[in-house]
Amino acid sequence: MAAWIILIERPDGRALTDRMGLDGVELVMAFEEEFGIAFTNAEAERIETVGKAIDVIFNKLQETDSVSAENLVLGAVARVSGERLENLDRSTRLDEVFSTEARWDQWDLLQQELGYEVVPGPRLPWALTLLGWCVVFLPIVLLWPRIGWGIIVGLAAGFSYWLLVQRFRCVLPLKGKRVGDLIKPVEKRLAKSREKQGLSRSEVRAETVEIIVEQLGITPEQCTDDARFIDDLGVG
Repeated sequence: MAAWIILIERPDGRALTDRMGLDGVELVMAFEEEFGIAFTNAEAERIETVGKAIDVIFNKLQETDSVSAENLVLGAVARVSGERLENLDRSTRLDEVFSTEARWDQWDLLQQELGYEVVPGPRLPWALTLLGWCVVFLPIVLLWPRIGWGIIVGLAAGFSYWLLVQRFRCVLPLKGKRVGDLIKPVEKRLAKSREKQGLSRSEVRAETVEIIVEQLGITPEQCTDDARFIDDLGVG
């Protein structure tokens, strides 16, 4: 998942956009997993405090009753790709509706619309993945009489290789995928969301606070509605 962008109002009135690190990413993923929802960038930007997180989650749960997974996916693909909605169905191939020139930007927007657990990210070409395993195991084989050194050199070489090839993480998982492949995970998420739909705001608050406490290792007393994630709770 990409880093979570949160817009914070400082006491002096200036707006500051902060990029949250691993803590923020894991917290967002925990919210999405527990409540069966997905945050867009615009929604994430509104989540400055615990109270705003609760409000966004509660409001999103109320929206799920009138939405079908198929309509949600078809609408998202149409908006992102520019294809007419009547030309799309479950059998439509994704690599046919996403233009080659704008494919990266379109895929990123689709991830934001449907969630990162539904739309997978780019991956390494299989040849580079295979080469990476060779880089790790070759020193171990060559230095077998000194297996300890072989393991150390292999792991160091593998880590260096991993850093080097991150720029080549360029294969989007489009081949053979159809619109219908995105509908089933969305159906599962909506089903989970509908299970939580009857919760009151206080019940949503209790579950949200429980997640925050577990993820950040803080006390429930620190999770007031006005507590800011970065300034007060130390999310980085």
